[in-house]
Amino acid sequence: LTYLSHILMKLIALFVALTLVFDAFGFTPRVMTKVSRSQHAVFPERLDESFGMSGNPLQEVREVVRVFVSNIGANEILTSPPVHKLITQLPKLPPLKTLPTLPPTPATSGLSTLYDAFCETALAGAHPSALLFFLVQLLSLTISTAFTPIEYPSSLPYGKANIYNPSLAAKFYSARPLLVLHRLIQLGFSGAPLGISLAVDKYITKKLDDEPTKVKRAKTLLTFVENNGCTYIKIGQAASVREDIFDATYAKELSQLQDRVPPFDSALAKSIIASEVGSITSRFTKISDAPVASASIGQVYKATTVDGKEVAVKVQRPNVVNVIALDLHIVRTFAPIYQKLTKATTDLQALADEWGRGFIAELNYENEAFNTKNFQSQMAKKGLTAVTSPTVVDSLSSSRILTTEWVE
Repeated sequence: LTYLSHILMKLIALFVALTLVFDAFGFTPRVMTKVSRSQHAVFPERLDESFGMSGNPLQEVREVVRVFVSNIGANEILTSPPVHKLITQLPKLPPLKTLPTLPPTPATSGLSTLYDAFCETALAGAHPSALLFFLVQLLSLTISTAFTPIEYPSSLPYGKANIYNPSLAAKFYSARPLLVLHRLIQLGFSGAPLGISLAVDKYITKKLDDEPTKVKRAKTLLTFVENNGCTYIKIGQAASVREDIFDATYAKELSQLQDRVPPFDSALAKSIIASEVGSITSRFTKISDAPVASASIGQVYKATTVDGKEVAVKVQRPNVVNVIALDLHIVRTFAPIYQKLTKATTDLQALADEWGRGFIAELNYENEAFNTKNFQSQMAKKGLTAVTSPTVVDSLSSSRILTTEWVE
């Protein structure tokens, strides 16, 4: 609800800005009323009763919109006491000084400075042109959406069975278009540097096949993959061994993902452990502060149980099923378009489905525990005692936690 109300206020501000643009270009709807200029007061000749009684917030917004599209100049309206008071009461747009997925750069710092200056100038009453007002609101809405974490639904896109099914996912996300749009904005904003660079390389500098340039772009691609979560890390890992599909320079850079995956927050990981197998202090006498290893769908902590055994505790990343399902849905949707534009001969949608089946199968740690114990049993039956696997600790394992004996 908090997120939806935030977006609603953004859309209201954007709509108000759009009416300013209409007014600037002379597109004033006929239903709008005339406004008196005397004493900077607003006196509409007729109120639309369908928008509620006097004092209703929605009616106030409606009246502000009427003012904006009137024939009075934007500066005069925005500096009038009623409008200025309402503007100052609107929730302030979020600051852009800290961008969680991008390091500070001259571009982001400059944007923050411009945005802050725009807000201060607007609230002081010296308003810029209607078009600039609209563009800043649109940019603010896009950026705040790009850096707002997605709140994934509690329901599973593949149903209770949790088996990869692109048809179920398509039905699930067709009912949640705003969720898909939110993720598309995140990916678009994060991938813009690489996309723009490749376009410049191809159409302006003509250096698309230049090896030093490809190395730079491959590093940018690696950053994009690392910043966008487990699905793209898994795809990057798979792509790094497919030089028949991907350029060797890019594949080489992506190969770093095989042993270098950024971990998620340890406090969150330990809260997942506690929710799955019980409080940490009651189950372990010691657990490492940071993960000893990190992979695309989980990370491992070294711990000591209350009975003195050293164990490895693998914790699954939060919301991993929803994250993978949404990203794969987007990949499948755009794969045919990309394939047509690039004239690729590989069936990218079928490839995405193959990845999806493997990714989702990896998420059930209970299956992994069963397979581990079955492998250990089969090797023992055949007398291959030199080939074994770590012993699973069932009492400290679940579908999201896998605890095994520690092997040096």
